[in-house]
Amino acid sequence: LPHYRSSSFLSPKYYYNKKGTFMKQRNLLVYTILLILVFYFLNSTLIIEETITYTKLFITKLFPTSFLIYIISDLLINYNITALLNKKGHGTFLYITIMSMLTGFPSGPKYAKDLLDKKLISKDYANYLIMFTHFPNPLFILGSVSTIKGINTLKLLIIIILSNLFIATIFKKKETITLPSTTPTSFSKALSTGIYSSLKIIILIYGSCLFFTLIASILNKYLTMSHLLYTLTNMLFDLTKGIFSTSILKSNNLKELIILLATIFGTLPIHIQIKSILDDASLSYHKFLLGRTLSTIIALSIYFILTLF
Repeated sequence: LPHYRSSSFLSPKYYYNKKGTFMKQRNLLVYTILLILVFYFLNSTLIIEETITYTKLFITKLFPTSFLIYIISDLLINYNITALLNKKGHGTFLYITIMSMLTGFPSGPKYAKDLLDKKLISKDYANYLIMFTHFPNPLFILGSVSTIKGINTLKLLIIIILSNLFIATIFKKKETITLPSTTPTSFSKALSTGIYSSLKIIILIYGSCLFFTLIASILNKYLTMSHLLYTLTNMLFDLTKGIFSTSILKSNNLKELIILLATIFGTLPIHIQIKSILDDASLSYHKFLLGRTLSTIIALSIYFILTLF
């Protein structure tokens, strides 16, 4: 009994150990950030060139396709599109699933957060939605990624959709629509709110992706890596660069597996973006992570079955 008390969460020793672990993690993070800062100064020319290149790519490719859709989505939520869909027996499930499929990640958690902020859904149902509304932009997969030789992008997209819908079915929850107690705001107010909300998520995507893209560029400069390790490193820090770096691999199956894994589970910048969105709404990142883990297992299983037969 005394030994049990000494190790319980009520004892001072527990809090000391917990604080000590937190301090070690914080110190490690600080040293890592300082190391990155040193490399940034030592490679200022590379950093500037990579920043300009990525900014041009972001402005010409991602911003035009995502910004308008985010604004329209915010307007639809403001005017309670979910209540209209619910009359046909679909509601928020149909709305968020379709919109997240069309927009691509991290839109699923964003839409769930928006509905939760307007008190149209419960926190429990929002946590359910974020488990499976993780889809890549279909235009990116079927368009840009299809240029990689030997990749069946349609098959990969279908596998991703099916694996997420499996999760939606397995953890299915009863949907309840809450009608707002107040009338919708004016269009001008709703539009300005939508623009601000959309810019906020766009800046989050841009900043996090750029930060990790620069880290990947520094690693590529200083480290000599095999083709596979080079691809995996780029994939970890930058989904787009990682996907296109698979072109240096010889095996088409290996290319598809890496792209499928990174797309269905998510890369480091994507997880950072989504965790920030979820924390802002006090939603569970662990639920999202559970959904990604199970979806990945299901997606890989479907892929191997299709490959073998």
